Amino acid sequence: MKALRIAFTLTLIVGLLVMGCARRPREHGVLLWSPDEERASSGTLLAVVDESDISDTYTVVGLDNEDKAELPRRLVRVFDSEEQAAAFKAEYQDFARLYGRSERRALPIRAEMSSQSRRVYRLRDQQIVKVIRRSEQKHEISDYHDYWYEVMTEDGVDGWVFGRYLTVYDYDEGPTDPADVEREELNAFLLETWRPEYFERMISDGRYDLVRFDPRYGLFPEPENNRVRIVLPDHTVEFTYEDWYRIRASLWGAEGEPLEIHIRSETEVQALYSHNGREHSARFVLVDEDIRELISQEEARRFELYTEFIEVGQRFRSAAYGNLEFRENRTFVWLGYKRLVPRIVSYTAGTTGTVRFDLYLARHLRDQYDGALTLEFAGSDDTMYLLYRYVSGGVQFMYVPETLVDRSTVQDTPRAPIIMYFSLIED
Repeated sequence: MKALRIAFTLTLIVGLLVMGCARRPREHGVLLWSPDEERASSGTLLAVVDESDISDTYTVVGLDNEDKAELPRRLVRVFDSEEQAAAFKAEYQDFARLYGRSERRALPIRAEMSSQSRRVYRLRDQQIVKVIRRSEQKHEISDYHDYWYEVMTEDGVDGWVFGRYLTVYDYDEGPTDPADVEREELNAFLLETWRPEYFERMISDGRYDLVRFDPRYGLFPEPENNRVRIVLPDHTVEFTYEDWYRIRASLWGAEGEPLEIHIRSETEVQALYSHNGREHSARFVLVDEDIRELISQEEARRFELYTEFIEVGQRFRSAAYGNLEFRENRTFVWLGYKRLVPRIVSYTAGTTGTVRFDLYLARHLRDQYDGALTLEFAGSDDTMYLLYRYVSGGVQFMYVPETLVDRSTVQDTPRAPIIMYFSLIED
C-alpha cells in the first residue's frame, strides 16, 4: 500500500505538469482500489487517456477535475462507454470503501463461488484485500453460513473468498483487532439461550417429540455467575469457570473446567465436555420461536386427534385380542390380550395405561392408515406402537416394532405384521 501511494503521488505531480497535453478520452473506467484514499477514493469515475504496455499502467483523468495520473492497470476496471462505467460505479458504491483481512494462513481465493472451484491464490494471515462485491445470499460450507466475496489482492489477483475467515471492514473505521472480534463473538454467545440442535429439526419438520422438546433442555450460559449449565434428556451437567481462554479461532475453553465451546456461527455452537468419565459433543442452536407456544399447539393437535378417535367409539371387542376401552381422560383398559404375551407385551404389563397420539406417519403410509398411537402400560416399561385405520363397524390396528419408529414417525410396516381387528361395542 505504501509503495502504491508513493507512486500515485509522484505520477499525480507529473500529471499536473503535463495537463495541457491531455487527449480526448477513449475509454472510461472506475478506480477499484485507490493507492491513496485521501487523494482519490475507490469508486471514482475516471477517463482513460492513454495506457502503457511497458509499465502496465493507464494514464487517467478524474472527471471531476483535470489532474492526470498514472495508475497500475490492475487497479482500474475499464469500460467501452461512460454509461457502462457509470452503471458499474453505482453498483460499486456499497463496496468502494470496503476492505478485507484474512484471518488464517493460506486462505484460498477461488475462481468462482464454490469450494470446489479452482484455487487461484492463497492469502497470508492478516493479508489485506480489496472487496469488489458480495454474493446476494449466504452459502453453507461445512456447516458454516456466510457470504462469498469477490476480492482483489494488491498484486492484482482477482477471485472469490468465503467469508468465514475474512474480516470485512470499512476503510474509514479500520479493521477491528481479531482478538476483540472474537471476544465480542464469545460475549454474544454468553448472552443467549441455546437449544439442542434437534429442536431446529423438529420445528422445521413440524413433528414434535414432547419428551425431548421441552424448555428445560438447552445450553444456558450464566455469565454473571461464571457458570454454564447443559441440560439434555439423558444428563445434566454444570460448569463453574474462572474465565474463558482462546484455544484457536472461534474455539474457547472454560478455565478450570473440562468444557470447550466452538462458535460455529452466529446461530450455532458446539459444546465439547467431559461428564461422568465420558467425552461428549453436542450442538446447540438459537431458536426464535416460542418453545412453550409450540408445545401448546402440539398438545392441542394431539387432543384433537384423540377426540376424533373416541368419537368413532370408545369400547371395542376382538375375538382374538380381548376388549379394549378408551376413556375420556386419555387412558385405556385392555382385557384379554394374552396372544400378545410375551412376544409383544410382558407378563407384568397390567391392563391399564395411557394413550398418546404422539406419532406421525411417513408419507407413503398416509393413504393407507388414518393415524398412529402409542399405548403406555401402567406399572411397567411396556410401550406399544399401533397404526390404525377405520373399517366398517370398527377399527383395525397393526403392531409396529420400535425399530420402525424414528423421530416420532412410523417409517414403515413390518414384514410379518400382527393385525388386530376390533369391532365397535354399541352402547
